[in-house]
Amino acid sequence: MQQAVFLLLLLVIPAMHAQERLRHDSIHANATRVVRNGEPFFEVKAVGVVRATPQQAWVVLTDYDRLPEFIPDLLTVKVLSRSGNTVRIEQRSSAGFLFVWHTIRMELNVEESPSSAIHVTLVDGDMHRYDTHWTMEPLAQGTRITFSGVMEPRFPVPPLVGAAIVEANLKRTVEAVVAEIERRTAH
Repeated sequence: MQQAVFLLLLLVIPAMHAQERLRHDSIHANATRVVRNGEPFFEVKAVGVVRATPQQAWVVLTDYDRLPEFIPDLLTVKVLSRSGNTVRIEQRSSAGFLFVWHTIRMELNVEESPSSAIHVTLVDGDMHRYDTHWTMEPLAQGTRITFSGVMEPRFPVPPLVGAAIVEANLKRTVEAVVAEIERRTAH
């Protein structure tokens, strides 16, 4: 009996890890350093698929107060005001590379299109530029979640590894969002 349990564990544990890798591998992220009209910035895009409806994804993405609980490096989010589908928030996050870390404060204007899109623009803060979008597209077996936009911090980003750092952070963020949506909809 012990041998059967051991053999079962030998088969199940690698399969569980393979499924976890498959889920994370299904999230594609890209960050490209661009210069237009003398202005440098990052163009970013990340796409993932979640086993949930757009409405279920929407509930998680617009639960602003709880975002720091599951999004890596997001320290705080505070709703400053709400008027219809427009929300003003302040958020603080942490970003860095090796031994150099920065706390980033941003006041953001959020335009909500319920269950389909969220458009986020910079009002004030520690970024030169921040204009991003979350979209939720229904699929036969779930929802495609896309995060895209442009961003440029006020602090220097290492030129040789900057895009790779932004891309890795972006992928971690979307992975965390997908995991939280699936965690909440599993109940």
